[in-house]
Amino acid sequence: MAKNFKITAKEDGKEYWISRSVAVVAIILGVKDGMIKSTLISQRGPGCPDFIGDWACTCGYLDWDETAEEGLVREVYEELGINIPKDRIFLHKIVTDPKENSRQNIVIRYVIPIPQEELEELYQVAKNNLGKSIERGGESCEVSDVKLISITDLTNFTWAFNHDDVILSTYNGWKKYTFTEVTRSLVNKLDII
Repeated sequence: MAKNFKITAKEDGKEYWISRSVAVVAIILGVKDGMIKSTLISQRGPGCPDFIGDWACTCGYLDWDETAEEGLVREVYEELGINIPKDRIFLHKIVTDPKENSRQNIVIRYVIPIPQEELEELYQVAKNNLGKSIERGGESCEVSDVKLISITDLTNFTWAFNHDDVILSTYNGWKKYTFTEVTRSLVNKLDII
């Protein structure tokens, strides 16, 4: 079993512990008549370190001094150009099993239910923001494309990080709930950039 280890940074001479990283995942769901209808996904661009060309939920690593919710909001903004208020995201699952992914990340998954009509508008905003992630503090060419798809279309894509399974398990876990009240209050809180 590997252990955490210390390194000394050249920049400041301080010692830092290296251990497992924390990632956040935004499962953005379109809701109509209280039912889940779609999900917003993105294609990993040439600025990503791996899985280039594969599809995924919006995701990324926590930065120093930010909460998981702040990290999620930041990632959605950097990658899609959409501001989501922290009080509109819902914790879905925390994955700590080191065998769950090859990087042994601790993954915090959130659901963001959005009224379908509003999500269709946000999808257009995200399409118009492709290639502009550096302007928002993100990585260059991190996202090549975005799509708004039906849950039934998951098998038509090649996925990074098993996100097709993540979306399907999220759908199966959340489909028993109606989102009417959640999405009604969300419509007035979204900020489109």
